[in-house]
Amino acid sequence: MAIDWELPFGPETPEEIPLPDNQLVEVIAQVRFPVVASIARQEFLGPFQERVRAEYPILRQEHETGLLILPDGVATQRESTSIWRMANADSSWTVSVAPGFIALQTKAYQRRTDLFARLRRVLTAFEEEVQPGLFDRLGVRYVNRFVGEPWLKDLTKYIRKEALGLAQLNFASDQAVIAQYVAYAQFLINDAALLVRTAYLPPNATVDPSVAPISDASWLLDLDMSTTPTAPGKFDSAQLSALGEEHAAHIYRFFRWAITPELIKRAGGQV
Repeated sequence: MAIDWELPFGPETPEEIPLPDNQLVEVIAQVRFPVVASIARQEFLGPFQERVRAEYPILRQEHETGLLILPDGVATQRESTSIWRMANADSSWTVSVAPGFIALQTKAYQRRTDLFARLRRVLTAFEEEVQPGLFDRLGVRYVNRFVGEPWLKDLTKYIRKEALGLAQLNFASDQAVIAQYVAYAQFLINDAALLVRTAYLPPNATVDPSVAPISDASWLLDLDMSTTPTAPGKFDSAQLSALGEEHAAHIYRFFRWAITPELIKRAGGQV
């Protein structure tokens, strides 16, 4: 059955069109689970690392400290969290493990089948060695960032006006200048939620600490789909990987609705 790309959602599972010049900053699949405090200890995590070390041989430990902004504007430092990062040789693929989550992230995304085959291998090893038992949340996130004049000057050719929102005024007239524009929308799909965030960002600006500021203006298309059960669900690596791949299919369906055939051609894809 042909897919109607005029609709952002539908029952089909669309095949991806490879884009050699894709604008993906990062793709992340993350599973959160009730805290396993022992993960902070290297000797506890060692057997899991051995299971994945052939693919992710570089191990580093980081400590992440957050700030909590109180109602009176005073920022207090939250307790530091120990995070283990396991990466491949060029750091294009990384497994991150903390006492409350495990994530697979990449800057070398090709296809969702590859991403979720990798995720299943990681989650299987984690399930068998760490035995988290339950999960609290499964999230899949694709962050696209179109940077600088080569993209921005013709962005109205590449992105649907509905997705651009008011940001399209920046590209329609020399008289209209938007300093910064951010829009959010959340869609409920079955038992999951898709958060769509778009943003026109001037140089050296960001709307999320995980998206580093850069020296050029850019337009952001951030698609984050998650399942958060009302009570913790069973940590089953096969089921979680399959559900993550379903989320990625919904995200791709929305992405294809948001872009035009001109973008696919510009990025080196075959329509």
